[in-house]
Amino acid sequence: MSALQKIIELLLKGANSMNTGNILQTARNYLNSGDFSEAESLCQQVLSSEPDNLEALKLSSIIAMSAGDYGRAAQVFSRVISVSASLGKESAADYYNLGLAYINVGDSASAVKYFQKSIEIQPELACV
Repeated sequence: MSALQKIIELLLKGANSMNTGNILQTARNYLNSGDFSEAESLCQQVLSSEPDNLEALKLSSIIAMSAGDYGRAAQVFSRVISVSASLGKESAADYYNLGLAYINVGDSASAVKYFQKSIEIQPELACV
């Protein structure tokens, strides 16, 4: 690959990154205004080309929780955890949120499992 091709590739990656950031910011704006459908549509637009985009996955899970679609929220939070783990970015908050999703679908056994995992990662959560 020539130097020019590398520069073009880097520029294209940067343009896509900015575009992704703008799309997700617009999705956040829709979420904040209560338009969950538009917000989710934008997240899916990003995820269709970047299926492991952690920011889009987390936003999609928050949208599902906000919309009361707890089953979907649990699915997406599970995906968030999987991608985060593969990147070495496990988060107690993600496990906690997955536990909340499971509480809301009536699966208390799974909820306890994920609450416990969040405490393993961040023990001070046990005091909350």
